[in-house]
Amino acid sequence: MTWIAPLVLAQAGSAISLISVDGRLAVREANRPPVSVFLSRLDAPVPPAVSPDPVPWTLKLGAHTLTFAADSGLTIVSGSRKLTTRVPDFLTSPKAFTRDEIRVNANAIARGTLRRDVASLSGFEVVGDSVFLLMQWRAAADRPFAEGLFQLDGMAERPKPALLTRVPALAVPSPGGDAVRRFADQLVWLTQTERSWGTARWRLDERAVGYDERGAAAFQVEWVGVEPRIRFVETTAYGTYLAGEFDDVAGRRNLTEGRRAARWVSNDPGVVWRSGADGGSLWFKNSGLVLSLPKAAGLGPSPQGLVVGWPAEKPTAGWLLWPDGRIRARYPTPAAVPGAKPPPKLAPSPAKRRSGARPAAG
Repeated sequence: MTWIAPLVLAQAGSAISLISVDGRLAVREANRPPVSVFLSRLDAPVPPAVSPDPVPWTLKLGAHTLTFAADSGLTIVSGSRKLTTRVPDFLTSPKAFTRDEIRVNANAIARGTLRRDVASLSGFEVVGDSVFLLMQWRAAADRPFAEGLFQLDGMAERPKPALLTRVPALAVPSPGGDAVRRFADQLVWLTQTERSWGTARWRLDERAVGYDERGAAAFQVEWVGVEPRIRFVETTAYGTYLAGEFDDVAGRRNLTEGRRAARWVSNDPGVVWRSGADGGSLWFKNSGLVLSLPKAAGLGPSPQGLVVGWPAEKPTAGWLLWPDGRIRARYPTPAAVPGAKPPPKLAPSPAKRRSGARPAAG
C-alpha cells in the first residue's frame, strides 16, 4: 500500500514518549506515570443508527416529577396526585395529521400495524418553567413512524402534555433522549430520512415549527460538542462520500471527498477515517494531512493527543500525533530497533494525497 509520511517532530529522548504497557500503548511524560490508551479498531463495521430502546427518564420540574418508561409512557407526579398517559390521541389528532392521514392511521391501528401509544422519548429541553418533549410513535417491527413536540407547563397545578406540532422529519437517534438542543430562541434537532438529512426547529417566540433540508442521504450526522455546528458524511450523485461540517453562518465547510467510505472518528481534532481493502487513511481537518494506516489499526484519545496503533488489540507499533496529524512520538522508537534508520521528515506530496481524501476546499 502507499504510505504518506508526516513530519516527525519528536524522536527518542524527548520529554514525551510512546511505550507499551501490558499489551497496550501508553503515553509517558517525564516524572509522571504512563497513561494507557484504549484503541478502537478503525476498520470495524459500524452498525446503522437505529432509534434506541427507551430508557427510564426522570425530571424534576417545579413541584412536579416527570418520568418516562417504555411500559407506561409519561408519568407526572404532583404531590399526592399522579397522572400516567401514553398519549394515545396523537396519531388521530387534527393538529398533527390531515383528515385522510387520520383515516389511514386509524385503519393501521385497528389492523395492528401501527401502535397507538407513544414508544419513546427522542429528546427534551427545559425552557423557563416548561419542558418541551419530543416523543416518537412506531409502526410494526419497531419502525419509527412519526414524532410530535409537546409542551408541559411546570407552573400548572395539574400539568399535562400539550401537543404543539407534528415534526416534519424523524430525529436522528440519540441515546439518552438528548436530541433536542437550545440555541438562542430556538429548539433545534437533527433529522434524517432515507433521502436527506436536515435540521428541525421550534421557534420559541413565534411558536412555529420549521424544517431545513441540509444534504443528501447521510451515513453520519452529529453535533460537534455543545456548539451549533454539525458534522456529516453523505453520498453524492457521483458515487463518492462527502464529509464536512455545517453551521448556519458559514454553511458547508472543511469538506473532503473520496470514493472510499468515510466517517468522523474524532471531534477535537476533527479527523475523518476512510476505509479500504488494504487498510485506510486518516484525514486531518486542521491541516489537510492524510495518513495511511494498515489493516486492523486502532485510534484512541489521550491528554497529549490522538494515538494510533496496529494491530488495535495488541499493538506492536504506533504513533502519538499532534492535532494536525504530525508525529509527536512513536513506538517503538528508532533507537529500540537494531539497525533502524531515522524516520523520514517528509510532507505528503499532492500525487500521494490524491490516493486518499483530499484537503478541505473553501
